[in-house]
Amino acid sequence: MIELVRAGRTFRTHGLEGKISFEVDPAFVNCIREGEALFFDVDGNSVPFFISSVESNGDEYLILEDVDAPEKARTLCNQDFFVDRNSYPEAVSSEATESKDDAFDGYLLIDRTSGKRGTILRTEVFPMQLLAVVELEGRSYYVPLRDEWIDHLDPASMTIETSLPEGMFS
Repeated sequence: MIELVRAGRTFRTHGLEGKISFEVDPAFVNCIREGEALFFDVDGNSVPFFISSVESNGDEYLILEDVDAPEKARTLCNQDFFVDRNSYPEAVSSEATESKDDAFDGYLLIDRTSGKRGTILRTEVFPMQLLAVVELEGRSYYVPLRDEWIDHLDPASMTIETSLPEGMFS
């Protein structure tokens, strides 16, 4: 039985061949190689896409089988991708030791600068900062939860009001 675990995130397309820029969680670096399956959410279903190749020239790019045009690649951009937990037990055991914080999961983030509102899906602890993964208009964004950007925190209503720098949600 396939059990999916988050391995990284895609960003935008590059070029005319359907290349997609991406970032992989450190525990899963060895999972990103030719022939391996990455699972993406497509219309609410976990769909496998096989890696045709990986390019690195300062930035990292995925080339996936049957994704040969920017139009096809755009449907897989700005979202998390997953691997089968059972195929990579060594990665999953090291991932489990990474620090996570779920204190703000489910909170509504209200940004006064942009006027946008989104739900915090999860938070991730990185050296010297806490990042919230915020779902907004069908996309996920990483938002640093910095004290100087938080205007008001209300645990009773599960809301965080912020004044984020312009362009955070573009």
